[in-house]
Amino acid sequence: MGPTGVTIIIAKKSLFGKAAPDTPIMCNWEAFEKSPGSYYNTPPVWAIFVTALNVTYMNQNGGLVKYDNDAEIKSKMLYQVIDNSGGYYVNMTELKFRSRINVNFRIAKNIKLEDKLIAEAEKEKIINIKGHFTNPGIRISMYNAMPLQGVECLCKFLVKF
Repeated sequence: MGPTGVTIIIAKKSLFGKAAPDTPIMCNWEAFEKSPGSYYNTPPVWAIFVTALNVTYMNQNGGLVKYDNDAEIKSKMLYQVIDNSGGYYVNMTELKFRSRINVNFRIAKNIKLEDKLIAEAEKEKIINIKGHFTNPGIRISMYNAMPLQGVECLCKFLVKF
């Protein structure tokens, strides 16, 4: 929803006062609720302001319904390419656990081709798709800022590759 440093907490008031005795003050939401106008730390004002700007922008552009729908469309497009590749691209995540935002896959039959795919993708301005060292392969992130056209471009590239 915003830059690093912003934490949004949604807590039931009925849970206040039930924190374990060893709960740090920064995680005791009742302490914050009972001290309006005072803070246990300095709030990241710039990050909160930017988050407010982003939320306003998102609401003006259709809100959660629009972004939820976009995530569904983008992930379906990409998973369709992966799943219909005849095993060329392989996603090992069980269907019910697949992310609509971050999609990992491998070129299982020839893992060495993954570096070539990454290099060729960069020539098409498709960047930062190398997987994490603990989860190697290709990692596609389709956060809210990624337009549908960007995923369409990616899918065309993957089919061509």
